[in-house]
Amino acid sequence: MRDQVSDVVCSNKPFIAGRRHREYKYIGKKRTLIHEIDDTTDLADLIAQDLRDNKRVAIGMEAPMWFPTQRQIRFNDEGSQNAHWWNPAASAATISAIGIGVNLFSILRNFLLEHKIEPTTNLDDWFSSNKFEIFLFEGFINGPKYKLESKQWMNKFNKSIHDQKPPDEHIWDAFLVATAFWEFFMQRQQLNSSNTQKNTQKVIVHSISYNDAVFSHWHNILTKNNILLNPVVHSDCLVLSLTK
Repeated sequence: MRDQVSDVVCSNKPFIAGRRHREYKYIGKKRTLIHEIDDTTDLADLIAQDLRDNKRVAIGMEAPMWFPTQRQIRFNDEGSQNAHWWNPAASAATISAIGIGVNLFSILRNFLLEHKIEPTTNLDDWFSSNKFEIFLFEGFINGPKYKLESKQWMNKFNKSIHDQKPPDEHIWDAFLVATAFWEFFMQRQQLNSSNTQKNTQKVIVHSISYNDAVFSHWHNILTKNNILLNPVVHSDCLVLSLTK
């Protein structure tokens, strides 16, 4: 998700750079790849350009990006919706996210090292330090209540994103994650400024944080690419979701 997520929310088309999709079809008895899209390089180029323009960048994955060292739920929503980080669907999403993350940061690595930019999972550091210009977080979009919430955004597009066919079938969840972060970001900005104007959007954002020993997949992604992360130890990242 880029710094200009407001343009995404307010425009008539979704921001779709960074898609990864493979579509297979059985021809005879053989599973054959018939369609593939991977424009992660385009996304990396856009992120680098934003950083060159002195804009901060937030990158979120809609997948469990950390887990406790003991098998327990991380926050109430995860348990109440039977969306535990260890369930097959969630763990599969994490595996995909790790691959996408390693690919993205392998492209960005030389640029980040050259400009001495260190990603962080610490929101305060991202807001206050010029050193940490990339903020890494997790989005949690699961269950029917999020799909119902999405109806209020349908007038932002020429047609429902649910009507789009692969490879764009997951764009809606990504859009909701970007929306969640934007709502959270704007609320934070308003709290830190003299502007008392209330947020007019119908969605609110609630953040979740966990204070205990964890394994961080953001840490693993960046370590694989020899990129420094603040903090350098395994720690949780912020989890953002939409709620009524």
